[in-house]
Amino acid sequence: YEKIDSSKGQIRLLRIQKQHLFWGHLRCSIEIARPENASQCEALSYRWKFGSDGADIKFRRIFIDDETMEIPQSAWELLHARSSLYTERLVWLDAVCIDQKNTSEKAGQIPLMGQIYTKATQVIVWPGDRFDSGMASTMVLRLFVTNYQFEAEEEEFRSILEHETGRMGWKAMVNLFENPYFTRIWCVQEVALGE
Repeated sequence: YEKIDSSKGQIRLLRIQKQHLFWGHLRCSIEIARPENASQCEALSYRWKFGSDGADIKFRRIFIDDETMEIPQSAWELLHARSSLYTERLVWLDAVCIDQKNTSEKAGQIPLMGQIYTKATQVIVWPGDRFDSGMASTMVLRLFVTNYQFEAEEEEFRSILEHETGRMGWKAMVNLFENPYFTRIWCVQEVALGE
């Protein structure tokens, strides 16, 4: 890591380079910036740990400025999902943009996180990649549209819920909201401050 000065508001941003069709490795570069430059990037919110107790962390490699770095698998999945064959993408991801082995840097960067999430073009929430995540998204959207767009009465809404509870989409949505990501106190800040 190139040294940054948190007292001067310096942060790192990660540029995900265009991906090659037949080369599955993530290629990235680091840029030093200030929190106000976060208005040009996406802030990424994800969960670090997996397993029933949330203790298991698996790692994957990415290439940053021609060096390799191991990051949590969930962060790798998120970066891979945000990568494109057609364009570069500028993001802020704590696992990479903060030197996780440097406690003084972490202490200096944590107070800047609120500004980063506030200034970012959008906050991308990644509770993990599950086979039924598409069904969960569709179910949440259906409930939102029914309740808010059409201003469903409470009884009508209950009727819809009773009709949906046994379906695969409902079960997928329940799995989504039982995800340990939603127990993290940080996710409240990250989502509340973001666009």
